[in-house]
Amino acid sequence: MVAIAHILCGILCWGMLHNPVPAHADIVTNTCNAAIEWDLSDSPDITGYCIYYGTESGNYTNSVMVDNVTIYTISNLLAEVPHFFAVTAHDETGAESDYSNEIRLVLGLPTVQVQVTTAGETSLTLTGLAGQTYDIEATVDFATWAVIDTETIDDTGTLDLIDPDAVNYPQRFYRMHKTQP
Repeated sequence: MVAIAHILCGILCWGMLHNPVPAHADIVTNTCNAAIEWDLSDSPDITGYCIYYGTESGNYTNSVMVDNVTIYTISNLLAEVPHFFAVTAHDETGAESDYSNEIRLVLGLPTVQVQVTTAGETSLTLTGLAGQTYDIEATVDFATWAVIDTETIDDTGTLDLIDPDAVNYPQRFYRMHKTQP
């Protein structure tokens, strides 16, 4: 009986090694969109523009050709990563202008807007990546920071919060940062 159990275990292990169960993983990335806007060229020969972009200054690993428009939204850019953009103009033969001035943009960085309401409350509007959890911290001296709340940003990318303790301080400053997973 013991020998049969070892043989069955051996067959089962061999079967699992040679017929593995497929693994599934969901890769979650935080991406953002950026609307890039530029001035219309004065030249009547211009038929369109090319937007160049990448994650290193002057090294544009991506490009997109657009018609004769002056704004275009680029999707699926990594959040909290610097992106660099430049635009060229082109005519119907494909001749292209020099690059425009480069723009550096970091998307998805959290921000805190502070407003004192007419009732004397300190209202905070937090902006960050949807689904990301942030610690909201406060200080009076920029040396000692205290976590006053931890919140997860909803699908809108913003969250409103009241700091009930703000009235206890003559001045108070705020910041937020991602919590560790």
